[in-house]
Amino acid sequence: MGSSHSSTTSATPWSLETQTIWQDTLQYHAATARRTLAWYHPEHQTWLRFDPQNDIWSGYHGTTADRTTSSSAETKEPWHMLFDDRQAPFYQWFVGGMTNAGYVEVDLPVLEGCGQHTALIFEGDRWDPEKCQGQGGPVDIRHIDRRQLLWETARRSLVLKNLGLQPGDRIALNCPNIPEQIFYIEAAKRMGIIYTPVFGGFSDKTLSDRIEDAQATLVITADGGYRNAEFVPYKTQYTDPALDRYVSVRKALDALKTVLNRYLPPDASIRAQQWADSRLSQDLTVAPAEVMHTLGYIIDRLRFDPQLSYQLRRTMLEAMAHLPS
Repeated sequence: MGSSHSSTTSATPWSLETQTIWQDTLQYHAATARRTLAWYHPEHQTWLRFDPQNDIWSGYHGTTADRTTSSSAETKEPWHMLFDDRQAPFYQWFVGGMTNAGYVEVDLPVLEGCGQHTALIFEGDRWDPEKCQGQGGPVDIRHIDRRQLLWETARRSLVLKNLGLQPGDRIALNCPNIPEQIFYIEAAKRMGIIYTPVFGGFSDKTLSDRIEDAQATLVITADGGYRNAEFVPYKTQYTDPALDRYVSVRKALDALKTVLNRYLPPDASIRAQQWADSRLSQDLTVAPAEVMHTLGYIIDRLRFDPQLSYQLRRTMLEAMAHLPS
């Protein structure tokens, strides 16, 4: 087995005891990661975990899912650097290694013969007071085993793939508490897609901010769901307004800057941009009306004549109309 190395940078020299403890800590995490996570080895196209008792790497072929093993002498470490602190405080673990949380959580248990085991128990929000001998219980109950979870996850992966999403792309989820949300999250993990789940009770503005912050290109939602036995229309109440009513503050400020530079001298334009930043930059997204109110504030402060004010407002309205939601 190849050895793992790490570099340490510190203003104060470490004592020998501290260095020993640190090296022991690194090796503990390395050993735990080897035996508990499945690591992809591109030279063999396999997903492998280390078995310390038998001194072998074992797992499954990435395409055929055939069982495969190799000795520790034949298989290199799955990473080329265990811990990288050269750009502290931005630390990296297992640099160069490739693993997949979706594979470990969904695929691997099925491959190892646990497909019949329960993975999820779903209880819906609707309540039946006559269930459980009058004690009450949820109307909808679903037991989802690991094999079904794998099937549902793979189906959602195809949905995302057919929409053109690739590893590194970003999505947002705004769903009620339903199993489909878990299926899509696992599908995103499986494909290497970054996801942000947004609680269904948050406002359309909060959802808009989360979408902008994550730079998500897709939002997964539902027509509706139940909360406290009442139907809540998710898509029309939260998701559609989040996409239609707000624009990126960053893009709005860029558009405003372009308009101000077009009509104002440099000094006045710089002051106006500073006022706009102070009023808008604390948010991630903003309603177009707020941008126009900010322009009105600038016009009042600089006391423009009516003709210039009209030109500024008209040009800014045209620019806002072309901003993507």
